[in-house]
Amino acid sequence: VREFDKAYLIEPFTERSEFMGKTFGLGPATYDFRLDLILNEDNGTFDEYELKPGEFVLASTLERVNIPFNVCGSILDKSSRAREGMSAFNTHFDPGFFGYPTLELVNFSKKPIRLIQGMAIIQMKFEYLAEETDLPYQGKYNDQPARPITAREGCGAWGYKEGEVAK
Repeated sequence: VREFDKAYLIEPFTERSEFMGKTFGLGPATYDFRLDLILNEDNGTFDEYELKPGEFVLASTLERVNIPFNVCGSILDKSSRAREGMSAFNTHFDPGFFGYPTLELVNFSKKPIRLIQGMAIIQMKFEYLAEETDLPYQGKYNDQPARPITAREGCGAWGYKEGEVAK
């Protein structure tokens, strides 16, 4: 990420830091995001949580993204978390997305995994496009607030309601 893009792309932006023995912030080819809130299947919201074996939760990040029209991003597992048995669904973020990413996390191990607000949780890989897209993301998940967001029904990928034709 070029120097002038950093503050716009990720807020707050951290060059590199450490929390609980794990690094977060800018890496050689990705950016490590930190955990904010966890939403379990009973709709409870937590800043600390014990993720049981086989359990699925939604989570939000402390960082907000503003993806320019010539960049896209993909969530990848953070290796240290994957080695504990936790996986993040590899969600893609289109050019034009802005807001706090919602993460989909699952524990594939046989032991509980402790999730704590502020811990490094996933990495995001950003890629430049050859040119700006003519179809930036304008969908139902844009401008997500600083909390996990469940699936939203009734809107298509480009923000149009089902059956509505783009104008």
